[in-house]
Amino acid sequence: MKIERDNRLDALKAISIIFVLIWHLRPISFFVNNDTHVMIVVIAWIVRDLELQLSLLAVPLFFLVSLYLFFTKKPDNKYLKIRLIKLFKLFSFWSIFHNIFVFAVTREVADFSWDIITGLKPSLPFAGDYVFYFLFNLMVLTIISFLFFKINSKKFTQLLSSVTIIFSLLYFEVVGIANYSIPYHWL
Repeated sequence: MKIERDNRLDALKAISIIFVLIWHLRPISFFVNNDTHVMIVVIAWIVRDLELQLSLLAVPLFFLVSLYLFFTKKPDNKYLKIRLIKLFKLFSFWSIFHNIFVFAVTREVADFSWDIITGLKPSLPFAGDYVFYFLFNLMVLTIISFLFFKINSKKFTQLLSSVTIIFSLLYFEVVGIANYSIPYHWL
């Protein structure tokens, strides 16, 4: 049985790519100083807020599409292993490439740490944060989703789902009320 390509998923991936480009390139910029007209300042705030809100959807969209495709294959242990190996190879290749680039530019070797393993460090020279954290997160999400998929009790899955949703809502509400800043790689 041949699986047909779903153009809607391609559209979601394209939108995600555009959001990532907007986040990293920041194509619309306003130079605001004390002499800037108030309307330009307001427009700059609106554009920046929209840019943040839309751009931060990119990685969750990638996660959703990837996990959706993972589950359409009715995963078993063998498929999980193949998938994780592919993700690990991709993550390892780009992490090594990234660290070589950082060393070539800065002449510094990053200290080995959990942040290196999870793809949060070292920061990319001239660009900022490390950009491959999402591959590590996708590996973890794939494992958690696979384990969740293997639970046979409908009541337990409903309870676990409800607890996860309630915890997430409370967590993000408290963070918002307390005005804490959450690093985007935690989302």
